Order: sequence, then structure tokens, then C-alpha cells
Amino acid sequence: MNTETTEAPKRRSLFEITQQLIAAIEESGGEITDAIDALGLDLRDKTEAYRAVILQYEAECRACKETAEWYAKRGAAKCKNAERLRERLLDSMRTLGQASIQTATCKAYLSKSERVDIADEAAFCATWPQYVSRTVKPDRKAIKLAIESGTELEGASIVESFSVQFR
Repeated sequence: MNTETTEAPKRRSLFEITQQLIAAIEESGGEITDAIDALGLDLRDKTEAYRAVILQYEAECRACKETAEWYAKRGAAKCKNAERLRERLLDSMRTLGQASIQTATCKAYLSKSERVDIADEAAFCATWPQYVSRTVKPDRKAIKLAIESGTELEGASIVESFSVQFR
């Protein structure tokens, strides 16, 4: 008679599985590799774990974007301040007739450059079309509508793609 009892393998918690999944991704340098298959998850557990990790990564993505926007706004404000200071120094130098100023740490000097200024771009483009550049690219919405209505457009087709959504 066999006295050994075999217990069912202990089911891992979703937290444990997601931590292992994230660790596998981070160990591969942030790449999604076949190493995550070594976690031995059945499809139901894999779905739960992937969903949890996807939600975490999407939240981190949003946080990174918000932080980047905050830094971009802060950077833009710093650039505006630098430009305002540069304009004030320019005004002062021109008012005083100073072409250059030497200090202990720098030399500021006036430099001259030229650029084309157009008062009314729409009117200019209408009057002088030979000096207007155009960017040409396919209108994908119009192409899709044309194909759907039966027009054959060589080189263009409607392609289906799939993605996973969660509720």
C-alpha cells in the first residue's frame, strides 16, 4: 500500500505570476521574448497575467507621457525666458549703439542675418504658385471609401488587423 499522498500543485497568485512575467521581460532588456513561455502558464492564467501587465504598462506609459508633457512645457517656458532675455540685451545694445560688449566671462556682439517674411501666406501662394512647395501623400480615408464602393485601385488594398481588447 502506498502511503505517500500527492498534493495538487499549489496555484500561484496573479500577483506572483505578474511579478514573474515582469521580471522575465526586464531580464531580457525590456524585450518580449520566448522566456516568458518558460513560466508554464495555461492560457487562462496567461490571459489574466498579460491583462494585468498590460494595464500596468499602459498606466506607466500614460505617466511617462504626462511627465514628458510637463517637462516639455517647462522647457518651452525656459526657452521663452532665454529668448526674452536675448531680446532685451539686443534692444539695450542697439539703443546704446554697442556692436559688442566684452565681459569677464563672455563677449556679446550683434550679428546680422536675413530671412524671407511673408505678410499673407494664402494671398502669396495664390499669386505666386511657382514658389509654393506641396507635400503629396495618399488620402487613406478617400482610398478606403473608393475601394469599399467597388473601385479597384492598383497598389492599394484594405487589410484587416486584429488586436486584443479587455473589458
